[in-house]
Amino acid sequence: MAVHLMKRELKDGLILRSLSEGVESDRTNLPTFYESVFAAEGDTAAWRLNLWAYDLIHKNHPTVTWDDIWVVVDPAKQDEIVSALLLIPQTWHYEGVSFGVGRVELVATHKDYRRRGLVRALMDAAHERSKALRHLVQAITGIPHYYRRFGYAMSVELGARSMIGLSSIPQIESPTVTLRSAVKTDIPLLVSLSDMYGKTQQLGTVWDETMFRFEITQRNREAVNTPKFYMIINAESEPVGYIAARIWENWASLDAYVVGEKTSYLETFYDVLNGMKQIIETTELDSQRRPKTIYLESGLHHMIHTMIRKTAPSSVFPHVYAWYIRVSDVGEFLMHIAPVLEKRLKNSAAHGYTGSLTIDFFDLTGVILTFEKGRVIQAVQRVLTEDDRRDAGFPFYSFFDLIFGRRTTLELSYILPEVFASFKAQVLLDTLFPKGYAWLMGLT
Repeated sequence: MAVHLMKRELKDGLILRSLSEGVESDRTNLPTFYESVFAAEGDTAAWRLNLWAYDLIHKNHPTVTWDDIWVVVDPAKQDEIVSALLLIPQTWHYEGVSFGVGRVELVATHKDYRRRGLVRALMDAAHERSKALRHLVQAITGIPHYYRRFGYAMSVELGARSMIGLSSIPQIESPTVTLRSAVKTDIPLLVSLSDMYGKTQQLGTVWDETMFRFEITQRNREAVNTPKFYMIINAESEPVGYIAARIWENWASLDAYVVGEKTSYLETFYDVLNGMKQIIETTELDSQRRPKTIYLESGLHHMIHTMIRKTAPSSVFPHVYAWYIRVSDVGEFLMHIAPVLEKRLKNSAAHGYTGSLTIDFFDLTGVILTFEKGRVIQAVQRVLTEDDRRDAGFPFYSFFDLIFGRRTTLELSYILPEVFASFKAQVLLDTLFPKGYAWLMGLT
């Protein structure tokens, strides 16, 4: 694989460069830099970020190379790292249509160097790299509001949808399934089950054998965002599903819960919760630091949260946080997912539609879709002119919410009164972009 060197001089004599520039001190000092910056902000688990960064830099990650990691250094202070971020390339799918995504993570700047435009320079580098890798989308899990300034919208659900206390989990006398740690020989089944469940979601992450192998055999289990995989085993000692869980000091989450054709969520639900409870209670954490609650991620099968709601006392949250999503060329992305859009049009209220659909983004640009007998012939994002008849409008990148199934046009109009759709546009938009579920357990 070709190495893509990057080095730029910034204001005040600072230098932005990728780890592929070959400066050993950058690779050595970066994990400690992340820990120190976040610890200074009061993050008591900042040491886990050190471990995460080390894994990404030094452990032959399946998708991350040194071309995907950038630092800003101050030559006046012996090349001290003062700002950094990295890109985690991955593959997502939109109802089965795969596309490349650049996940921006570990964005940090030393407090003495903030408000100098360093993050913007690093984001430009990440976006350029992502474009070179032919990614159609960039994504971030980040602090509220901040990344909107870089063209992102918070458009896909992220975080826990429900929770249940360990004391509220019903005891099962004779469980039908149990849990055991996943091993390398389970990887083909993990891939198959992940692919099967992914096909039930409108939006999802594509996991292959190299990704599961890295997570199971190479990741530091103490690093932030690192789940541990467990197989769901039936009475015949046969693996019939899997879960992914994170268990730390005062925190436990169920990030994945997938079953195959030989069982069901209804049959395994309480057994899985009891199995996770047993894992928590047998950890090395003392009673003061041991989690008392399990949080269940929003990407799990939607019926899981219904089951939680019916298991009192528990909580299902009405709102969750969100992924930041950036689509630099909406027209290109819509053409890429055209097979899905055409499938949705078929036998709908707009079956066989011929014509155009012009959507205004209120920033002088918009996207124009052209259809012929139910097929998407063209989708182009460009500057709109006075001659372009606007059929619909979505400000502040809110159209991303519609594309990725988080909100309907009507729901968006309650939040942003400028959102509008003509008679024709309302029918087409409701048909082309229905609400849907997302499961983005992205590789970290």
